[in-house]
Amino acid sequence: TGEQSLYRHKGGDALKVPLNSPYDLSLHDGVLYIAMAGFHQLWSMDVAAATVAPFAGDGGEDIVDGLKPQARLAQPYGVEVSNNAVFFIDSETSSVRVAAITEEGRVVTLVGTGLFDFGDHNGVGKEALLQHPQGLAVQDDTVYIADSYNNKVKSMTIGSLQVTTVAGSGKQGTADGAV
Repeated sequence: TGEQSLYRHKGGDALKVPLNSPYDLSLHDGVLYIAMAGFHQLWSMDVAAATVAPFAGDGGEDIVDGLKPQARLAQPYGVEVSNNAVFFIDSETSSVRVAAITEEGRVVTLVGTGLFDFGDHNGVGKEALLQHPQGLAVQDDTVYIADSYNNKVKSMTIGSLQVTTVAGSGKQGTADGAV
């Protein structure tokens, strides 16, 4: 609609439903998954039917795992479908999370511990700390993470949840190089 929605709703006709801060998209089998940061939810769009609706998250801002409709998310930014799962970044919890594509699936936190918990630490699963990550890409069994406020790209191996730095020194840069 071009207008920002000021309230959460159940979705509907994709051309009539106002959205709130969609940040990223991932297309899989005719379904467009949307990181809807303003609603603290993931949404999905059936492309053929041109309908949108919440996919995961109840709209409350927090880091609560559980069945998709009851889970709590906190400003999802990046989203990518891989291995029949929807991987996503929750920026305000500095977390990497995953939701099952299946209708009765769950949301599970892979990295991250709480609302506004952050840092810069490599480690396994919830031992690792990120700071306001904003994007991700999945290749095979690796999730690459744009750890934006740490000025790094990190990777997480899906099987072990090992998080390591793959690029960046952590220092801010300029057009002429690192400061």
